[in-house]
Amino acid sequence: MVNEEATQIADDRPRTVAQLLDLIARERGALEQAIANMDDDDLVSLTSGWTAKDHLAHVAAWERRLLGEIQGDHAAERFGLDEATFTATDTDDFNAMLHARHRNDSSAAVRAEFHACGEALRAALAGLSDADLMQPVRPDDPGVDTLVELIGWDTHKHYPEHVAAITGRA
Repeated sequence: MVNEEATQIADDRPRTVAQLLDLIARERGALEQAIANMDDDDLVSLTSGWTAKDHLAHVAAWERRLLGEIQGDHAAERFGLDEATFTATDTDDFNAMLHARHRNDSSAAVRAEFHACGEALRAALAGLSDADLMQPVRPDDPGVDTLVELIGWDTHKHYPEHVAAITGRA
């Protein structure tokens, strides 16, 4: 008998919540390790156009947006935008907006939000079922067809670029 689930998902996406959480822990752990020994001055030193603090604020903002989407909030609300502005804004514009919005936040506040977002997201993900991961989320977006794919773009696929930028390996 052929494993139906395996034939439907012929890629490297995690297929269980446990696999997803392990992957997120590994990739986010690398990001946490990259900043572990940084003090506030280190966090605001330029790395690649953004400070390490900017990278953490960016990751936390996208994690908050993801958390909201998982919980049923509309993404526009999570970004503090009206529907028309949200629809007309592309990812680069969102990133520029988020960078400007958090530029003057203190290092301590950004670090706290980064850790709080990670914990809240892990808790929300732990409450999902394996079947939830395979639910369609954006039928009009072939790059984000299932919840597990959406989660990946804002977590384990997202963190390595920020680790590289913070550590100077970009």
